[in-house]
Amino acid sequence: MDKKKKVKVVRLNLSWLYLLLLGGIFYLLFKDSSAANTQKTEWARVQEMVLAGDVKEIDFIRNEYKGLVTLRSDRLEKYSADFGGKVPE
Repeated sequence: MDKKKKVKVVRLNLSWLYLLLLGGIFYLLFKDSSAANTQKTEWARVQEMVLAGDVKEIDFIRNEYKGLVTLRSDRLEKYSADFGGKVPE
């Protein structure tokens, strides 16, 4: 008589889906984003940037008493020293 070999089939259950979703969330939280290349600066420096016309927009967050300053893309080279000598993309 021939003995039949049983082949084990890997089944995908919900735990694999949960692990995949959890991995995706961690990736989004901890990935190195060039848009998140933030630098702290003093208000006097920001005023100089605004007067020079280098600022695209300022988003002020009242509850946290801070502002997010976005520089114009054609003026980034001027501030490359603040970003470690590299021009952010």
